[in-house]
Amino acid sequence: MLGLAVLSAISILLLYGLTLEAVHLAAFAAILVVIADIDQAIRRIPNALVLAAFSVRILYIAIMWFGNAGEASSLLAESLIGAVVIGGGLLVFTMIADYLRGGENMGGGDIKLLAVIGFYFGLSIGLAVTAAACALGACATLLQRQSRDATDSQLGTFPLGPAIAMSAIAAMLVLCPPIQSSLLF
Repeated sequence: MLGLAVLSAISILLLYGLTLEAVHLAAFAAILVVIADIDQAIRRIPNALVLAAFSVRILYIAIMWFGNAGEASSLLAESLIGAVVIGGGLLVFTMIADYLRGGENMGGGDIKLLAVIGFYFGLSIGLAVTAAACALGACATLLQRQSRDATDSQLGTFPLGPAIAMSAIAAMLVLCPPIQSSLLF
């Protein structure tokens, strides 16, 4: 786990260069790897790690504020909109689905982590990361159902943290400036 966290962080630093943006994204990637590992092991996403990820972003925006308050306030607004719409939307959707299904469909840790995804990426990219994570989670659940190794208590459940982490880190790597400029021709 530690090696993967370091590899993710170093990859982001190499692609973005040694900038404040890169450092905060590298820290976020490392936190995501730890979250994925813990969620895979115990099927829980610790609130402390979600808060740590949120705090890294707040610190980044606060430091930006000293250099360019206008850009920082715009980024804060975009981040808040992403967090509220994604986190709040998933909370409402999950509460309705839980009621209709009579069981839990998505855990609270997953919802909080996806709200943080919205806080980091804003609404449009945050929704894309959320959709990718849900698609990966659905595929993993289907594969798990086909597996003979799954116990009855595990059937139908899947820790979503690893899929969220993979989707978010992939987005960070694909959205880095050198790759973006090569995609735009």
